[in-house]
Amino acid sequence: MDDFFPPTVFISPLIKEPIHILAAITHELIHAYETMSSRHSKQFKLKAEEVGFVDKKTDYQMSDILESTLNGVLEKLIAAHGEWPGVAITTPAKKDSEEKEKKTNTVVYFCPECGFELKTSKKSAEEHPGMPTCVCGCKMGVDGGEEE
Repeated sequence: MDDFFPPTVFISPLIKEPIHILAAITHELIHAYETMSSRHSKQFKLKAEEVGFVDKKTDYQMSDILESTLNGVLEKLIAAHGEWPGVAITTPAKKDSEEKEKKTNTVVYFCPECGFELKTSKKSAEEHPGMPTCVCGCKMGVDGGEEE
C-alpha cells in the first residue's frame, strides 16, 4: 500500500524566513523517520526533542542549539549557491466575515502509539460517547490529544 500512496511532505509557501523553512523541513523529516505519521506521537516527541525541538504544546519550536545548527546549514547553502532564492507567498487580508471558523461534521480519532486514524461523523461520535480503543490496544485521542 505504501507504493500506492507515496509519502508527501508539504512546506507552507507562507513561511517567510529561510531558517523557519529549514526548521519545517527538519520537522517533516522526523515524520518521515517515524513512518510518515501525521500525528505527534510519543515517538515523534522523543525524536523531535533529540533533534532539538522544544514542545510548546501548540507547536514545536527550535531550541537555541537547533537554531544555531540550522543557521550554520543556511550559511553553507548561501555560500555554495548564493542568496536564498525564494520569497513567501502573501495573501490578501481576510474580511471579518471570512475569518469565521469553518465547521466540520467530521471527528478524527487517532492513536498516539501507532498513528492509526479513525474518521467518523460528529453525530456518530455523540451517539457513542467516550474514546475508542485502537486495534493496537491503546486509548485513542481526538484532534491532537484533546478528549471530548
